[in-house]
Amino acid sequence: MKNDAKKINYHHGQLAYALVEAGRKIIEEKGQGGLSLRAVASRVGVTQMAPYAHFKNKDELLQAIAASGFFELANNLEESISASSKKQNPIIECGICYIEFAIKNHKIYQLMFSNSKLHNNFSGTESISKNCESLSFESQRAYHQLFKVCKLQAKNDATAKKQASFAWSLAHGTSSLINTGFLIIPDATKLRSFLRDILSTNSKL
Repeated sequence: MKNDAKKINYHHGQLAYALVEAGRKIIEEKGQGGLSLRAVASRVGVTQMAPYAHFKNKDELLQAIAASGFFELANNLEESISASSKKQNPIIECGICYIEFAIKNHKIYQLMFSNSKLHNNFSGTESISKNCESLSFESQRAYHQLFKVCKLQAKNDATAKKQASFAWSLAHGTSSLINTGFLIIPDATKLRSFLRDILSTNSKL
């Protein structure tokens, strides 16, 4: 049964969210090559011109999808920090949370870090698109969660920044090795303890 755009009514913000969610699903199923404004419009059930009210082109849609990934990652890290017990190292728990997100959202994670152009304005105009601003904000918010826990253990902000950068690099590198198949992981029941052992081997954490 074909989607009937006339029977589907979205409020402005709801449509943008629906398009991003549809885009995420398409990327997970077909990769970035299968993504287009026409494809997300069809998936959501709106006219082919409807996405242009939110995204000038595919690049802006990619920015919004990447921003949604960082939004989810930042929220997951925040929850991980809150759930950490006094016996656990919150930096290591953040690292585990980070890697779990990267594994679960393999293709979205790849998009989030695929190209530095993604974090720049695609339009070439003097004004920065709202999607680019959102991506910048959410990526910084994700980093801030890690910096926040490092700051609790560091002597000063400079040291906390170094520790946060190192921890992010370690988690990112481990995620990349796993996602590319160079690091074999155990089944889900043993994954967290496996990751904790990897991250705990470095005395700086």
